[in-house]
Amino acid sequence: MSSEKSSGYRKDFGDKGEEIAASFLQKNGFEIIIRNYRFSKAGEIDIIARKGNLIIFAEVKSRNSGSYGGAYYSITEKKKQTIKKVARQFLHVHPAFFSKDMTYRFDMIAVDNNRAEWIEDIFR
Repeated sequence: MSSEKSSGYRKDFGDKGEEIAASFLQKNGFEIIIRNYRFSKAGEIDIIARKGNLIIFAEVKSRNSGSYGGAYYSITEKKKQTIKKVARQFLHVHPAFFSKDMTYRFDMIAVDNNRAEWIEDIFR
C-alpha cells in the first residue's frame, strides 16, 4: 500500500472513530461544542463537549489492535501538554465556557471494532 493510500485510510479510519465517539457522547447526554478544535500549529482536541456544568476535552483513539499497549498508552506526556495548552486557549477564546461554576475534565474515547470505551479523567 502506498503511503498516500495508507494516509487516506488512516484519516478515514480516524474520522469514523471520531463519529462513533461523538455519537456515543451525545447518547450519554452531552452536547458537542466543537470537533477537531485546532490551535494554530500547537495541536488539536478531537471533541469538546458539555453536559450541564461539565466540559470535557476528549481525545479519540481508534484502534484495530491492542499493539503498543492499546489506546490509553498512546497518549504521551507531550500529547497531554498539547491538549492542556489547546484547552486553555479554547477557554480564553470562548469565555462563555470559562466559569468558576464549570468543571473541566480530560477524557479519552477509545474506539475499537466500532465500539466506544469511555475513559474518564485520563490526566489532570
